[in-house]
Amino acid sequence: MKLIDAVVNIRWKAVHSDERGRPDDFIAVACGMAVGRVYRIYGGPRHGDWYFNFQLGHSPFRTSAMNGVVAKRKVAEQQVIHAFVDYLATPSDLGGGKPGARLL
Repeated sequence: MKLIDAVVNIRWKAVHSDERGRPDDFIAVACGMAVGRVYRIYGGPRHGDWYFNFQLGHSPFRTSAMNGVVAKRKVAEQQVIHAFVDYLATPSDLGGGKPGARLL
């Protein structure tokens, strides 16, 4: 699968709604698997902000920003997409999802 196809085919699936019925927790699904999650934070100093988490990869790839908190849901979704693009472009021997090993 081409990199752009995988990114374009990401679907955001609501998995929870708040008491008013507004979705507040989403998973990113690509290639038939969950690759990330974003959800609204309730309570505390970051109340109302959005947490994001990218769920694939291993060291050393995972030493980059895989999660965080931002003010807008769309920004959180973009962070997951950006991590997914990086993951697909990173050779598997470095913890990414690109087939094959890098040449030494």
